[in-house]
Amino acid sequence: MKKFFEKHDLIKMAGIMVIIAVIFSWILKYCYFSSGSLIIAGTSGNNVVDGSTAGIYDMNTYSILGLYYFTNIFVYILVVFGFYKFLGTLDSYQALTDKIAKKFKGKEKIFVAISLAIYAFLASIFSNAFALIVFVPFTISIAKKLHLDKITSLISSFGGILLGTLCSTYGTGVAGILTDSSNGLGVTYGYAMLPTIVIGIIGYIILLALTFNRINDDSNEEVSDLLTEKEEKVVTKKMSKRLKRKKENVVPILVVLIIMCALFILGYVDWSTSFGFTGFTNLHTSLSEATLESSPLNAILFALLGSTTLPAFGSWDLFTGASTLIILSFIIAFIYNTKLDDMISSFGEGVKDSIKSCGILLIVYAVLVLSVSYPTIPGIINQLDLLLDNTILKPFGWLLNSFITSAFTIDFTYTVSLIGSLFAKFSNLNAAALALQAGYGLFCFLCPTSVVLVLGLSTLDIKFKDYFKFIWKFLLALLIVILIVLYILIYV
Repeated sequence: MKKFFEKHDLIKMAGIMVIIAVIFSWILKYCYFSSGSLIIAGTSGNNVVDGSTAGIYDMNTYSILGLYYFTNIFVYILVVFGFYKFLGTLDSYQALTDKIAKKFKGKEKIFVAISLAIYAFLASIFSNAFALIVFVPFTISIAKKLHLDKITSLISSFGGILLGTLCSTYGTGVAGILTDSSNGLGVTYGYAMLPTIVIGIIGYIILLALTFNRINDDSNEEVSDLLTEKEEKVVTKKMSKRLKRKKENVVPILVVLIIMCALFILGYVDWSTSFGFTGFTNLHTSLSEATLESSPLNAILFALLGSTTLPAFGSWDLFTGASTLIILSFIIAFIYNTKLDDMISSFGEGVKDSIKSCGILLIVYAVLVLSVSYPTIPGIINQLDLLLDNTILKPFGWLLNSFITSAFTIDFTYTVSLIGSLFAKFSNLNAAALALQAGYGLFCFLCPTSVVLVLGLSTLDIKFKDYFKFIWKFLLALLIVILIVLYILIYV
């Protein structure tokens, strides 16, 4: 078994989860929760020829359907990889990351602490924490030049996103889903705010301490900046004279990257829903309603930007983010007088680099599509709830139910859609919401079906077993902290 996972471990573990989901469709009945009660749907699981079971072709078909249903995820990854591979061909980008790395030389722990904190904070308020992937290659570039090892680089970037997801406060992609009274639990923003912040701070301290201890160990393998390491191959030998003159001019690339950061923060924080600020929505409405007669400048500006597809700040989707990166690529190419062919070639190299990760994620999303198309997980959760709900182990049961469901549904939207009705029946809704969110957050840190985790491990070429050897102490400590908080909320 040990040799079985020596190569392609992430693909094999995700594949095992697919097989388990298929087996469940054969041995368990279809079911769902309605008003907190389990409803058995038809005769699912009793007749293997009634269309209620998944077969061999279903495993392959649902993998492809994952690409169809979650096209935005895959497009976004392709574009981010392409964008940074193009940046890697520019001497100005290399000079910029060199200068930043030089500032943190000898202060690697400060870099890790700042990076982890920023990612965690933004992930806790972003409408879609996955959008933060746009900043990860930049962080990895600096980590490489600071000679940080792979897992430290993972924690400094992807780890912050995972921590922010677990401790979501105003992010509509996690906390916001629980505020929905029809599909969520109907809690209000700020539910269990203090406990959430406490868990986040303690989790940050524990994760940072373990990472600092790893930095002190010089035997760990340094990260390979695979997103920009092939720049010598990509850049044309006939580099223009203007590019040579500007190779050390980091100001333009710095300005563009700052603009990119501002746009993504403005675009992926739901200002209206989370914070009650409607200024961006009102601005978007005024621009969209402008005519050549009433306001010609606004009408022309909005038409040029995209009158049908450009959403207001705060309501961006991943397609909008990907489009923004493509536009910024052309702007950077123009500033540095990069040939179009060179830009296309480097972008294509980045897309190639992302194929492996996207292939693994196809299998991961097959688990979700199978589990939602053949809903058997609610039956398992119902049995666990009956077993643990009226015992002292109730908080543990809540976490376990959330964790198991998340492992098969992957996306928190689907986790809540399957078992949210069960959690909504509990008397202490704030505690139940925190448990549901925390269970999902623990899943994101541990399971081979966690999208952010799998993308991080595959991108940095980290073995799951090596990652687990590092992360298990953090997860055990954080699990204890979460249980203590839940016991206080329920029984004190």
